[in-house]
Amino acid sequence: MRSADERSPEGIEIKALRKSDAGIARQIALLGGSVWGGKENEPELAKSTAALEKETANLDADTKVLLVASRSGELIGFCRFVRDQKALSRWWLAGIEVRPTDRRRGIGRSLVAAGIEYARGRGCVLLQSEAHVDNGTSISFHEAVGFSNDGPFTALDGDEKMAFSLPLEEPPFEVVPLRAGHLPDAAALFTAGYRAARRREPLLPARHEDAQTILPKLQQLAETQPGVAAFRSGRLVGFLLGQVLPDFRGHRSIYVPEWAHAAAGADREETCRAMYAALSPDWLADGCFSHLTTTFACDREATEAWFRLGFGMIAVDAIRDLGPVAGVAADVDIRRAGMEDADDVLRFARGIQRHMAETPMFVAGIELVEMETIRRRLADPAQAIFLACRNKEPAAFIHIGPANPSAAYVVQDEKTASIRGLFTKPSHRGKGIGTALLTRAIDRARSAGYGRCAVDFEPQNIPGSRFWLTHFRPVCYSMIRHVDEQIGARRRA
Repeated sequence: MRSADERSPEGIEIKALRKSDAGIARQIALLGGSVWGGKENEPELAKSTAALEKETANLDADTKVLLVASRSGELIGFCRFVRDQKALSRWWLAGIEVRPTDRRRGIGRSLVAAGIEYARGRGCVLLQSEAHVDNGTSISFHEAVGFSNDGPFTALDGDEKMAFSLPLEEPPFEVVPLRAGHLPDAAALFTAGYRAARRREPLLPARHEDAQTILPKLQQLAETQPGVAAFRSGRLVGFLLGQVLPDFRGHRSIYVPEWAHAAAGADREETCRAMYAALSPDWLADGCFSHLTTTFACDREATEAWFRLGFGMIAVDAIRDLGPVAGVAADVDIRRAGMEDADDVLRFARGIQRHMAETPMFVAGIELVEMETIRRRLADPAQAIFLACRNKEPAAFIHIGPANPSAAYVVQDEKTASIRGLFTKPSHRGKGIGTALLTRAIDRARSAGYGRCAVDFEPQNIPGSRFWLTHFRPVCYSMIRHVDEQIGARRRA
């Protein structure tokens, strides 16, 4: 079986279209007409041109590429490669056209080879395609350029088609110490992953799509902490950095924020694991035996990589819009707390802390909040605390304010309001009071000009996580691993 990895025929130029190339849409539509039967003489030409102009103008380089082949400026071939929306490491050859008079000259093969190189560079591990069972020319072409014929199937529209697949192999990667010169590419690698996450959750702040918002943070962290980078064929495909937490729940720890690591490529899960294996000995040498990290909730491969390294989930960051809150809200009196309510607010805040020490959370060692802190929150006009009362007695409270600085960095934004706390007395739970308070908090965020609401919570908190996942969508998972400190003694022996 021949490979698609061959050079373009002499005089043929293969080009990936950009958004600014929308003007070429009519030529592509005319090419389609010549391939599929005289479309240039039909009214559909204008419709096809408009659709291609829109597709080109809205190109997302991480999810689609449109390739054209030309000779002396004349368009003679076109193909489309698209990333699968569910399996991000899978791409599709979603159409290829070559002018009939230029077939059997290697142009189609060159287009496919260019598409494979493009998709492989964005983590493609499997390329798939399909053709009508009666299109012998297309079936022969797929087989000639390296696809495996996986047999016939019936499509959702009832058409009988043939399925094709082409596994893509990549050269091995190398893990090296992270250097200052690697950081611009590291920032770009993170933003590529962030754009993928934002396509899944458009409410995430747009500003983090700019690598320049992340680069200064990486540079500052890299000045004091070691890191590693993974390279494949001279191209950065991964990086990993951690920041020291002097005292996280009683342990000197290392934390890898979501912006301080990324991996790309078909074997990105193994890249992540190899980078951790290379860097974690430095963390142990620094006395950091608790290791924490945050990943995007939609990035299953990254999450799986950390799980397979022995990490378990410790926190969830979630967001929602400011639309109506679903569910039945209790008919309770809700008012904004004032300084005269400080004692009640303190009891609720400490109630959260005591609740976190119970089963199955078992979070100990949290210093109880002091009255001074409560008074400062009540006096801050940017923060709001609401009390829900039954028979004039406070039954629950909710605290909302600007973006929580201890939450995942990617949710932090001037348009993000964060829920800082919610607690309902046990005797009043399950009656819709939390829903009523959340409704009031969302109303407050909307009137204050925010664009989204965020919350971070412990997944071990069974009633709490059930409530938050009813009303919010996860965007980040944080995980932890504690290495047996006896290892440190053995390493020093």
